[in-house]
Amino acid sequence: MGFIGNILGTPEIAVILSGIVMLIAGISLLLGLKRKWPQ
Repeated sequence: MGFIGNILGTPEIAVILSGIVMLIAGISLLLGLKRKWPQ
């Protein structure tokens, strides 16, 4: 993760941003699954 760390500056910011990206990806995945299989 050195390349991303060099762009963002501090490892903390990189961890926070990656966490936000994972959260958004998880939410969008859940929404996509709900659309495929409505209950």
